[in-house]
Amino acid sequence: MLALNSFGAEISAGTFSNLLAQPVSRQKIWDTKILLLAVALAVAGILWSGCGIYRLVMLGRDPGWWDALAAVGIFGLVIFSGALWTVLLLRQVAAAFWFTVLIPAMIAGGVGAFFSDCSGELEEGMIVSVLGLYSLAGFFFARWLFFRAQDLQWSGGTIVMPEMRGLAWMRSAGERRAWRPRAALWRKEFQLHQSQYVMAFVLLVLHLGVLAYREFGHYDKNSATQFILAAFWTLWLVMPLLVGCTAMAEERKLGTLAGQLCLPAKRRTQFILKLISVLGLSIFFGAVMPLLLEGSRILYEVPEFNITTEMTSSLSPVQLNALFLLQLFFRSLPVLLLTGIAALIGIISFYASSLARNTLQSLAPAVLGILGTMFLLITGADLRAFGLDYLWHGPLYFFVGGPLLLVALVWFAANNFRQLLADGKLWARNGLNIFLALAVPSLRRPGCITGSGKNSRRLSHRMARRDCRWPTR
Repeated sequence: MLALNSFGAEISAGTFSNLLAQPVSRQKIWDTKILLLAVALAVAGILWSGCGIYRLVMLGRDPGWWDALAAVGIFGLVIFSGALWTVLLLRQVAAAFWFTVLIPAMIAGGVGAFFSDCSGELEEGMIVSVLGLYSLAGFFFARWLFFRAQDLQWSGGTIVMPEMRGLAWMRSAGERRAWRPRAALWRKEFQLHQSQYVMAFVLLVLHLGVLAYREFGHYDKNSATQFILAAFWTLWLVMPLLVGCTAMAEERKLGTLAGQLCLPAKRRTQFILKLISVLGLSIFFGAVMPLLLEGSRILYEVPEFNITTEMTSSLSPVQLNALFLLQLFFRSLPVLLLTGIAALIGIISFYASSLARNTLQSLAPAVLGILGTMFLLITGADLRAFGLDYLWHGPLYFFVGGPLLLVALVWFAANNFRQLLADGKLWARNGLNIFLALAVPSLRRPGCITGSGKNSRRLSHRMARRDCRWPTR
């Protein structure tokens, strides 16, 4: 995030052209940005490696000072140069994020596979050497791109398909105009995520290559290469993150949110279509694609629930139907779990997108929200360790907290959808709402959820008439 933010923030905020037009030499601008980015990455790397070494010392293990510092250093150099040249070349933060992550991973995996028959020291040395050359080449390529950067890149121009007889679908739209507002909104939502489609195609090609190498390649068992090949499918879970972060933030960046809110369509309809498109793409990229490529290997194993003959002979038809439904639920539980994870990542990222002005700004709160949700789920699984068992018993924590969190996020995202500016007041109001939704759910009545703007005043009057405990104003 630090490396992408150096030039990505300028491009996302639309100030890159103003930066190039400043009465300052590009050499000075380049030196300033590179120096600050290098210091920031060095501080983050020192803190990161210091925490890891301290943890190993506390566990009584050999920290491996030089190995840890070398690994963190080469990782920082790779991210440093990769983020610079990808952002300046592509001018899109989401695409630059994927290329920054995948290209070094492909290089390390290819070099490791090529030298897999050699000793471990030679293999690690070759990986470090090749990644070092990649970092050096990427840095000079980024410098070359910046010194020759223009305001805008070529957009591809206008491509018009020729007319052909018998193909009515290629005729101009004016000859067969049909008023389908919902279809137009669906088309707009899917076009908004076109960069994610390109990244998904690249990820698909890489995944097919990983499957082929896993089947026909040679690598040591229980090695780092085997772990990377086996866990490659988890990169598909990043796609729901990018899809959700693009949903509203990209609209604010492009300046099309105001025009969308002025369309002759209900804002509720527009928000529902946007939410459904995010959920559909999140489930497709995060659950369907890994299952199609990996099969049942990635599914979580659950205990089998078999119906015996003694059970069928002693139960009524209604009880048997309920038992068969329960068996079907247990068998589909792993698929439902993976689908729920992908949908949850998409919803959290979608809510973070409603608070941001561009995709880059929404990535950090989305990641923090996902980590916070994981922490709540982990603590909820063992409340006795935290001394909270007297408040919640058994699975009540999940049955109450989970739906409440999802409803709150969707409701707050709907309120944020009507806001053109994502300022500090919006963040403070949403932070208070999340705290009230999670900390004091028993003090709130159904429907008493704060809003903003004109709808907030209407909702405030309704809540006042209903004698709610938490009015908005």
